[in-house]
Amino acid sequence: MIKKISLGLATAFVVIFSVALVVSAVEIVPGGSRISDTDSLVGTISSIVNIFFTILLAIATVMILWAAYNYVTAAGDENKIKTAKTTLLYALLGIAIAVISRGVVTLIKSTVSSQIGG
Repeated sequence: MIKKISLGLATAFVVIFSVALVVSAVEIVPGGSRISDTDSLVGTISSIVNIFFTILLAIATVMILWAAYNYVTAAGDENKIKTAKTTLLYALLGIAIAVISRGVVTLIKSTVSSQIGG
C-alpha cells in the first residue's frame, strides 16, 4: 500500500516536472515572437506543485506517526519493527521528493523569467 502511494506521488511529480521543463525549454515560437503566456503557465504549474507539496507533507506526517506507533507497539516483534522502519523510510523519501520538487519549480521559474525578461 505504501509503495503504491509513494510510486503514485513520484509519478505525479515526474509528470509535473516534465511539463515544466518543456515549458522552460521553449523560448521562442517559430514566428520569432516571444511566448507571453509562459509566466502564467509556470505559475499554474507552481501552484499545482505547492498543492501536491502540502498534501505530500500531510501524508508523510501521518506515515511518520504510523511508523512511530508501529515501532512503540512492536514489543520486540521483528516484523513490526521492520514495517515501522520501512514506513519511516518511505515517509522521509516522500519529504525529500517534495522538497526537491519545490526547488526544481523555483529553478524553472527563475530560468523562464530570466529568458523572457531579457
